[in-house]
Amino acid sequence: INTHPNTMRFSLATLCLAVSLAVSTIFDGAFFVAGAAHAVESAEEDAEASAARIMHPRHRAVRNLMRALKETKNYNMNQGSQDLLDNVVSVNDGTVDGGVIKSYVVLSRGKKVAEYYRDGQTSTTENDVFSVQKGFTSTYFGMLIDQGHFQLTEKLESIWTPTNAVWNNVTNAALKQQITIEQLLDSTSGFDDPAFSSPLFDAEGGQTLNGALEFLQPVSSVGEFNYVGFANVLNYAIVERLGVTPQEWASENFFPFLAMESGTDYAWDANDEGVNRGRNGLSLTTLDMAKFGQLLLQKGKASRSNQLVPEHWVEDIASSRVPVPADNALRGSQGLGPDDPLSFGLMYWNIEGLGCYCAFGASGQYICVWPESETVAALTQDFGFGPIQPATSLLFLQTVTDAKFRRRIRNH
Repeated sequence: INTHPNTMRFSLATLCLAVSLAVSTIFDGAFFVAGAAHAVESAEEDAEASAARIMHPRHRAVRNLMRALKETKNYNMNQGSQDLLDNVVSVNDGTVDGGVIKSYVVLSRGKKVAEYYRDGQTSTTENDVFSVQKGFTSTYFGMLIDQGHFQLTEKLESIWTPTNAVWNNVTNAALKQQITIEQLLDSTSGFDDPAFSSPLFDAEGGQTLNGALEFLQPVSSVGEFNYVGFANVLNYAIVERLGVTPQEWASENFFPFLAMESGTDYAWDANDEGVNRGRNGLSLTTLDMAKFGQLLLQKGKASRSNQLVPEHWVEDIASSRVPVPADNALRGSQGLGPDDPLSFGLMYWNIEGLGCYCAFGASGQYICVWPESETVAALTQDFGFGPIQPATSLLFLQTVTDAKFRRRIRNH
């Protein structure tokens, strides 16, 4: 023990101060925590973002997606957001509130930098996102495979055995039993949707399990890309294996971690058997679309402590798994030509020339992620099959991709 008078006085003062702080904490700690925890963690997120960029440029800070998306200081007032408004929204017919765009949200490093809603649209409006929904289906399967409920190479015959009555009257049943989950996610099963003119197409992917299996039509060799627009079979696989519908499962295991509630933030239509549809029918707010994109940018982390979607699954989503043939019609629906590099995998489109990967829905519904620039964008448009939606979609994506746009939104 150091008995020097000065040291003893200093130690005694330090001890008294420590006791005082401890007593104060006992009586006031609960009030302090309740009132300040949110502000502290929010500040920590911002500090982490700055430190991560300085010390590890490749390491991204993780936003807590159970909270509302925050805005940058110059949100919707930066030159980049004005460029987006001028170049994309007004281009359709010369007026800001005209054209086909309903809404968009752009995030930079997890914060809102640009946001737009046409007349009749608000931040709480839910729009049918069409095949963007399949991006959600993919993430569910990434989680379910990681949890051991499925295997990526698992065949349909292991989910519904060949003697199961669901195969009765299903054409090409023996071939369909050999389809794997991976092939359905990559659109390489050798099967495709029936023609638009077919009565089968009107069934929207199948109103029953038997109908969903019958819906698939053989068109090519296994391994070749042929886009299957309806994912009803995958949704039925969830019902068969887990005993709940995709919505029931997601309402417990997925949506809450993005602070999404049924009836308030999303709605999901079902077929005649109560199984959620696998193409259209999921309606989301544009803000929640952007939040989902941020989840992907964060490599599946819903918060710093919650790895919601396996990181390796998100990395596979972002990779170029299956080349899309130059003559595939879906290139045109995205405004892309035959020479534009485009690939598909796990129900996402990798637009390599723009450095982004996207969940894409009919008529230009998008959730896109630019990993290198830490940018996310969500876009909704009117439903239609004219040329304006693909042209507007491409212009939107090109504008967000442009380095000048990125510099201008970050000028704060």
